[in-house]
Amino acid sequence: MKPPPRHRLLLEVQAGPYRLRGISLGGVYTSLQVPELGVVLDAGMPVRQFAAADHLFISHGHGDHIGALPALLGIRGLLHGKKAPRVYMPASIVDTVKAALGPMSQLQRYDLAIDAVGMKPGDERKLRADLWVRAFRTHHPVPSLGYLFSVLLEGHAVDTYREFLESNE
Repeated sequence: MKPPPRHRLLLEVQAGPYRLRGISLGGVYTSLQVPELGVVLDAGMPVRQFAAADHLFISHGHGDHIGALPALLGIRGLLHGKKAPRVYMPASIVDTVKAALGPMSQLQRYDLAIDAVGMKPGDERKLRADLWVRAFRTHHPVPSLGYLFSVLLEGHAVDTYREFLESNE
């Protein structure tokens, strides 16, 4: 695989039928998107192309993973005029995140509303007719989650990670 041009901010990796687009620098920012699934993973940097996604998954409450959420919501409202996105996150941080968005809404002078979905390890949610997500435990100094996406192919659920492995055999 040839390296991307140096002037590009976002990197893109092809994993079977899925593209993982985004940027991550440990302790500074992480924002990733899987366009084919319509999901964004973490909001550590407000990437304009990610603002239209209806499903956002926050792994944990550190600033490098959630700090740009107000800016991302602002971009969403400004450019897309869309309703509040559904934001999945560890259940233990929902109230704090919602409370933090209140003062930011006042500063911005528009509503930075989200449809917050608190999740615990093992929780599953249906995102659309053919797409499910399951939260799993990760190890971090603060409450954190990982997310496993499963798609229905010909009536059978297939984990996207398994698809990735099979496509690279």
